[in-house]
Amino acid sequence: MKFTHLASVLLTSCLMAAPLSAAVTYVDAAHWNGSSGNTYATGSSLTDTSWVNFTDSSNEDQDQWRLRPGTSRGAGDTIYQARTNGGDTMTGLTTQLTGLADGTYNIYVYFWDDDISTSNTHNIDAGLSLGSLTTYGADNPLANGVSATVAPLASSLTHDGSNPTGSTLFSSSSYNLHAALLGQATVTGGSTVNVYVDHFQPTTIAQGSTSDLTSTAQVRSFFDGIGYEAVPEPSSALLGALGTMALLGRRRR
Repeated sequence: MKFTHLASVLLTSCLMAAPLSAAVTYVDAAHWNGSSGNTYATGSSLTDTSWVNFTDSSNEDQDQWRLRPGTSRGAGDTIYQARTNGGDTMTGLTTQLTGLADGTYNIYVYFWDDDISTSNTHNIDAGLSLGSLTTYGADNPLANGVSATVAPLASSLTHDGSNPTGSTLFSSSSYNLHAALLGQATVTGGSTVNVYVDHFQPTTIAQGSTSDLTSTAQVRSFFDGIGYEAVPEPSSALLGALGTMALLGRRRR
């Protein structure tokens, strides 16, 4: 009984002293601008920008992501819009994280979704493995039984000074910025972390202005950026407490 009480006290005190999860650092998705960038067409090169359509429009585009200003969604930032009318040849994207210290990180993808209108579906496919992307959205299930993993609002996360959208604004009109946790990535020797993003394309439902998920639905993806959050290692105090507990347990035997 005494050992159990002592172990409980040690563990509780050390857990209270353990470091809290770090704040999320937001990284804006950006194509190559001649000197820097972090996003490119998967399978291509970082300096290739043929996947970007620089004409701002909400119209369909079969094989390019449109770079759009964030006046209506993006709240001051720029976003990449993917929207097709059924003949989807749009390439997936890779966004790189470089220069991170060795360690383990939670990795997030940021996208905008219309949380109010039932006639708009702005989900996104993303993941840390190219062959295993997950569909994320504001709601689940979607119309016609299409499923999605619900992504929380980005405003629910604690960010450092690198706020998404360049401000503290996480919503615009009926659109909200969402942040989906993709999983954890381990950096060793300064290795690069790749985040894979693709257009949400229902495989069993025709695309187009009159034949989407609902009769008037607009199926688009609004990709904003990614984020990373260091996963704290167990504190030395906690490790010491666990060692003490193990030693006391052995002595009781």
